[in-house]
Amino acid sequence: MNASFPAPKFDSEQAVYAFISAASIGIIGAAPKDAAEKFAVCADYVGEAMQGSGGELKRVAVDRLQDIAVGAGLAASYGDNWIQSVLTRAFAEDGARPLSTSAQAAIEYRRKRALSPPRAEREQADPDEAEPPGREASGGGKPVAIAASAFKWIDPAAIPRRQWLYGRHYVRKFISETVAPGAYGKSTLAMTEALAIVTGRPLLGVTPDERVNVWYWNGEDPEEELQRRIAAAALRYEIDPTELEGRLFVDTGRKTKIVIAEQTRAGAVIARPIVEAVIETIKANAIGLMTVDPVVASHRVVENDNPAIELVAATWAEIADLTGCAIELVHHARKTGGAEITVEDGRGGSALLAKVRSARTLNGMTDDEASRAGVENRRAYFRVQNGKANLSPAPDKADWYRLESFDLDNGGDGRPGDSVGVMTRWTWPDAFDGVTVSDLRAVQVAIAADRWRESPQAKEWAGHAVAAVLKLDATSKAHKAKIVGLLKTWISTGMLRVVDGEDAKRMKRSFIEVGTPAND
Repeated sequence: MNASFPAPKFDSEQAVYAFISAASIGIIGAAPKDAAEKFAVCADYVGEAMQGSGGELKRVAVDRLQDIAVGAGLAASYGDNWIQSVLTRAFAEDGARPLSTSAQAAIEYRRKRALSPPRAEREQADPDEAEPPGREASGGGKPVAIAASAFKWIDPAAIPRRQWLYGRHYVRKFISETVAPGAYGKSTLAMTEALAIVTGRPLLGVTPDERVNVWYWNGEDPEEELQRRIAAAALRYEIDPTELEGRLFVDTGRKTKIVIAEQTRAGAVIARPIVEAVIETIKANAIGLMTVDPVVASHRVVENDNPAIELVAATWAEIADLTGCAIELVHHARKTGGAEITVEDGRGGSALLAKVRSARTLNGMTDDEASRAGVENRRAYFRVQNGKANLSPAPDKADWYRLESFDLDNGGDGRPGDSVGVMTRWTWPDAFDGVTVSDLRAVQVAIAADRWRESPQAKEWAGHAVAAVLKLDATSKAHKAKIVGLLKTWISTGMLRVVDGEDAKRMKRSFIEVGTPAND
């Protein structure tokens, strides 16, 4: 820092975070010696400016500074003791906080590569072999040899099958993506699918191809909220806790930060120590599926920077490939003004979509669909579809889900408990469920006995004749939707027909008459 900078006001976590993030631009990506000097100056400046500030704000500052040190490769180059000494000096008023999860990951990464000298020593020995922290080596000034591999024919029967885990969305060694706006249930869907895969049960109507361990990482919600969702789903589906022990792993970004990339002045930089730590955790716990919810919480690059997003997606794909794990990236959708969400509507750069093996969307039920299905509260229903909107099935053929409210009964002292949404499979109602040919014949008799209108708004609507025969309530939204569906089908098949005529006031109207007589 220099004297020309105005002293910042560190009166909130946002102010602390914003200032240190801005300062990091000159630290991450710099040569080790320059990065170390700039980091020390930055830490001293922040520590001095925060003298007398609250302890929580200081903890935020120390934690963020440690993340910067990791991103700059200082933990790998100079060690944790050096970082601690810098922070202890800068925050001498009450000492520095113990290393954060990300800093510990960097130190562990360095320890495992102890046979390789620290980066500063490598640069002195051979500058061409040093690479910036997190970036892919460019080859420096040395010639790079790339050999083309001759194709070798393999018996098709000997080629390993794709290792699908669940439906045709989660597959080992690939990344997948789910796109939806906020509050559409994508996190609840991902968690319920995780429970299905962990237990090997078809909780949502899909039988897992393989029962595997699952690591669900949520970068936004607190731990207790994740506990509520899991508990509600487990109670709803009668899952015994022993089915989850040693198989389900759950972490929150509020405690376990996983930030695999940072934005610098030179571009996006991959935090290799964090990546290595994630890979080790997946292998150590035999994780078959990792869900990153949302993907934006796993990086600090600009979402609209397509090359940066491509690097993030490629890194998650690399993790999937190296571990043999399926990785699901939950992604926010941009605002569409109420229009249908497609996989192309994921927020930010399109490179993420290009990298995934499977992409799907969540769309809420529309007013028209609710009317056709006879649903009262349409906001509790949504459909999931894979691929582009022009490939989407008709509403009655799509995969539908419903959020059911489940009471945890955790109120105590007579107070109401938490109500938590639980994901359930929902089937589009079949208008012909329970309807026979004999019922059709009875409807034709009723239609022939009087003059019935086509319009549902008419007092003499033909639906009333259908309701009387089938003992339905034409004023019920669900029953009315069933009646409309029956009439539409019977008219399209010629069992009934629409004719023009005049009503009692000699106004032209459309009427329904009997068409082809029904028979077995």
